[in-house]
Amino acid sequence: MQEMQLISCIRFSMQILIAESVFLWGWKRKYYFLPHVILGLFGYFCAAVSIFEILHRIPSQSPVILILYYGCLFLSSMGFMKFCFRADFEELLFTGVCGYATQHIAFGITTAMVEWFEISLSGIWDFLWIRLAPYVLTAVIVYFGIVRKNECFLQNLRCSMLHFYDFYGL
Repeated sequence: MQEMQLISCIRFSMQILIAESVFLWGWKRKYYFLPHVILGLFGYFCAAVSIFEILHRIPSQSPVILILYYGCLFLSSMGFMKFCFRADFEELLFTGVCGYATQHIAFGITTAMVEWFEISLSGIWDFLWIRLAPYVLTAVIVYFGIVRKNECFLQNLRCSMLHFYDFYGL
């Protein structure tokens, strides 16, 4: 964790929110939604930076530290969603997991493209075309190509999750 840089933490936090955002369409917003989003974003990024600063100081290369780091960011993003939307735990968990999966897909595709085609950009162009655009594009493709196309399936999957939680008393 000591070799990770703060900018990587901020980029990852931003990429996760982009990926999760496609799964938030249609959710019931809290009253005074815009102030909630502004305060929520501020709180989310403060939490992400704080988590990074605390865990970055631990002198260990243990995978446990990385798991803790990404787990804390996951919980922070769920907190942000709960702060801005009226949703129950199952919806938050489903959206968080799907957002992480979407981000991971975008990361894999971007990494492969950069390596295969030896793409090298710098400054703002690197940020826009390698760190931001692929994540937005992947999120849009996932939303329109999978989520919207399979809304009935996803609704059934959510219902199955709810029944699973009820059955096992979770």
